Amino acid sequence: QARMVAGRRLLIGASTHDVDEAARAVAAGADYCGVGAMFSTSLKPNRQPAGPAYLQGYLERFGRVPHLAIGGVDAENISILVDAGVQGVAISNAVCGADDPGRVVDTIVKAIPAADAAETC
Repeated sequence: QARMVAGRRLLIGASTHDVDEAARAVAAGADYCGVGAMFSTSLKPNRQPAGPAYLQGYLERFGRVPHLAIGGVDAENISILVDAGVQGVAISNAVCGADDPGRVVDTIVKAIPAADAAETC
């Protein structure tokens, strides 16, 4: 429905929690998928983490569809996602709740190999 309204002018993403949801999102025309929750998060405490295994499954089936890993991602666990092949991450609490948000962002950006080629904010 969003694609009918926006056409190809906007990127449309879909939050997914397993490969079946990802398959439906990709079939429906999502430009990218949120993949998670990777880890436990205080923002959604009732969400059971799918973990890096879901990220790996996503990449095996939908590697051509861009993704952002989401959910509990922080400077301490980013290396786990990098090892699993993550392209990018969406982060909230780890930055917004940090004493030094700039340091946290810098650590995470430097951990992702393709980050120098991507736009960061």
